Amino acid sequence: MKLGRQLALDQSEEGIRARDECRGDVRVGPGWMGSPGHETHSLQSGFYGNMKNNEQGNCKSKGNSKSNSNSNDNDCQVQVWGANRWPNLKQPENDEAGFRASVTAATSLMHATALSTLDLAQKAAQEIMEERYECKGVAGNNSNVLPPLREMAEQSNFLPTRLVYYDAKFSREDAIMGSDSDRDDGTSDKYWLPWHLDFNLATVFAPAAWIDEMNALNNNNLDALTPLSLSSGTNNPEHESGLLLRNPKGTIIPAAIGEDCMLIQLGAHAQLATGGILRSGPHAVKKSAQSANFGRLSFGLFVYGPWNARMKPSSDLLGVIGGDEGILKDDFGCLMEKAYTGDTVLEGYKKFEQYMNG
Repeated sequence: MKLGRQLALDQSEEGIRARDECRGDVRVGPGWMGSPGHETHSLQSGFYGNMKNNEQGNCKSKGNSKSNSNSNDNDCQVQVWGANRWPNLKQPENDEAGFRASVTAATSLMHATALSTLDLAQKAAQEIMEERYECKGVAGNNSNVLPPLREMAEQSNFLPTRLVYYDAKFSREDAIMGSDSDRDDGTSDKYWLPWHLDFNLATVFAPAAWIDEMNALNNNNLDALTPLSLSSGTNNPEHESGLLLRNPKGTIIPAAIGEDCMLIQLGAHAQLATGGILRSGPHAVKKSAQSANFGRLSFGLFVYGPWNARMKPSSDLLGVIGGDEGILKDDFGCLMEKAYTGDTVLEGYKKFEQYMNG
């Protein structure tokens, strides 16, 4: 987070140069976009990079089992972004540990953990299916109706990572929970990011940091500022706001990710592809009334399936579970209904990108 803090908030010549040399052309695309302290766009300020782009040549295609697609090598040819744009930021005490190297190392670990989590999710879905739909006696005939989640993730050539900074004075309306203003007036229940679902397979979150924004923007020595993290004690705002999670029973809790932890959350594609056996996680990013002068810096990785996979269960799976009625069960804020379009991953992503860049 140290170099991320420098990229987002450093007002020295080095910080300004770093942002300029990696500045992107659009909001959702490689590079940096935004103006911390003054940003009004709903995505706020941030840096995007695709950790599976052409320069790394990292795209696997193993054919297709039940991923509801016709994945082949053509999927590797679809490139929605151009080359990554990296700032030339270095750790003062280690010239080798630059921004690019740090992001690459972090996302490599995050991606490996996500793939292992998808393996576990696959096993859990199989066990739930056998128990819920009484398939245990014929498991051999139905063991392949669930999509190969890990394989789908490995087939994709799109693995975007995002460093985002949320301004202290920015807030958004949340239609589900009833916020009624897009500017912060100091009251509770204001959101940086309203309740939503990620429509990919899974999202990995790293611990966040809260930063005294005014001091950061007016102080060229960012190292002199200690960001609030969970190690800061029980008064840290992440204990009551920041990233919020909602479980299927309706309980809302702060994620409060520890400094030596990461959080992996399934997205809408995982729920749709498994016919509702697995559930995606509604989440939001809430402001803190007690820390109104603090902005929030966070880092995440978004794991997608192959571009031509359809966002729906296969006909074989529907035959086993008896239709698609369970897919939208207990749909919080009708979020899953909005995702259940039958689009391919590419079609769905393009809609998101066009809306945000429009």
